[in-house]
Amino acid sequence: MIKNFIQLNARYLSNLSTTFISQAVSALSILLLTPILLQQLGTTQYSQYGVLVNMILFSAIFDLGLNIGLLRKLIHNHPNNLALINTIFFFFVGSLFLLAPLFWILFSVGFVKVESNFYYLSFFVSIIVIQNFLALFFDNIIQSANKIYVGRIIRMIRTGIEALALWWVAHTGSILYLFITTALINTVYLFFLFAYAKKEFDFYLSWANCKWSLIVEHIQYSFWYFQSALAGAIVFNAQIVLISSIAPPTQVTHYLLITRFYDVIRTGLANFVGVMFPSLSKSQANQDWGLIARTYQKVVLRFVGLAILVMLFSMSIGQYFFKWWSEVKDADVLMAFNCYGILLGLLLIENVPNVFLAALKKNKWPSVVSTIQGLIGLALTYFFLPIYGITGAIISLITAFLFTSGWFNFVFMRQQLKQHLK
Repeated sequence: MIKNFIQLNARYLSNLSTTFISQAVSALSILLLTPILLQQLGTTQYSQYGVLVNMILFSAIFDLGLNIGLLRKLIHNHPNNLALINTIFFFFVGSLFLLAPLFWILFSVGFVKVESNFYYLSFFVSIIVIQNFLALFFDNIIQSANKIYVGRIIRMIRTGIEALALWWVAHTGSILYLFITTALINTVYLFFLFAYAKKEFDFYLSWANCKWSLIVEHIQYSFWYFQSALAGAIVFNAQIVLISSIAPPTQVTHYLLITRFYDVIRTGLANFVGVMFPSLSKSQANQDWGLIARTYQKVVLRFVGLAILVMLFSMSIGQYFFKWWSEVKDADVLMAFNCYGILLGLLLIENVPNVFLAALKKNKWPSVVSTIQGLIGLALTYFFLPIYGITGAIISLITAFLFTSGWFNFVFMRQQLKQHLK
C-alpha cells in the first residue's frame, strides 16, 4: 500500500521533499546568521539591513504577476510562449533603469532610513530585485514541467554558499558589502537556473524574439496575481517599513527577530500547498473539479491540525528556544512572540484556499479583500504601535485578518467549488 502510494505520488513527494530540504537549509541559514549579523552590525545597522532585506522582498510585487501568469500559460500550452518568454525576460532586465533611481530617491529622502552609501546601496538593491525576478522567471519555466525539485536543489546549494559568504563578510560591519556578496552569488545562481530551464523548455534569448504587444496582454492576464502579491507585501513587508519609520531601532530589531524566527516555520509549512500549484492548474485544464474538491477538503483539515500545533509550539518550547536564540528575555517581546504564533496559525489555514484560488485563477476578489486587509492592518499599526509597542502591531494584523481574508477566502472557495461541481 505504501509502495503504491509512493509510486502514484512520486513527483509530488519529490517536489515536496526537496522543497522542505531547501527550506531547512534556508532556516538553518537564518537561525545561524541572524545572531552573527546582529553582533557584527550592531542594533542600529542590523535594523537597517533587515528593513532593506524586507524592501527587496516587498519589491517582488514589481514583477506585476508576470511570472506566475507565465507559469499558468506554459502549463496550459498557451500560443506564443517562446515570444512571451523573451519579452518578459527583457522587460525585467530593462526595469533596472526604473528601480535604481526609485530606490535612490527613497533612501535619500529618508523614507527608508539608511545612514550612507545611498547611490551604491540603491544600485545593488535594485540588482538583487531584478535577479529575484529572473530567478523566479527561470524557476517557473522549470516548474511548468512539474519539476519543482530541480529548482529547489539549485536554490539549496545557492543558499548554503550565500550563508557561508555572508558569515565571512559580516566581520566588515558593512551593509553594502553584504548586498554586493548576495548580488555576485545570485549571478552564478541565475546561470545554473537558465541552463536547466533551457534544457527543459527549448528556447533561446534574443531581442529579436521579443513581441512587445504581448506584454500589455500579459500584464492584463496577470493583473490579479500582481494584486495578490501587492496585498501580501502590504500585510507583511510594508508593515516593517512603517514600524522602522516610527519606532526606535531596538523595537524594530525585536520585531525583525520575531518575524525571522517564524518565517522559517511559515514558509516551510506553506510549501505543502505551494508545490501543488502546477498539478491544480493541470486538473483545472482537464476539468477535474471533483479531484480538486476532494484535495481541498483533505488539505484544509490537515492544515487546521498543523495550525493548532504551531500555536501550541509558540506558547511552550518555542518561546524558550526563541529566548535562547535571540538572547531577548523582555516580557513585552515574549508577549509579541506568542501573539505572532497565533497569527501564523491563522495564516497557515487561510493559505490553503489562497493557493487553490490562485492556481485556478479565481483570485480576483480574494486579492481585493487581501489588499483591504493590508491597508486596515497598516492603519491599526500606526495607531496601536505607539501605545502597545510591537505587540500592538501584531494584534493589528490579527484584527485586520479576522475581519477580511480570515473568512472571505473560505466562503469564496466553497462557492467556486459548488458552482463548478454543478
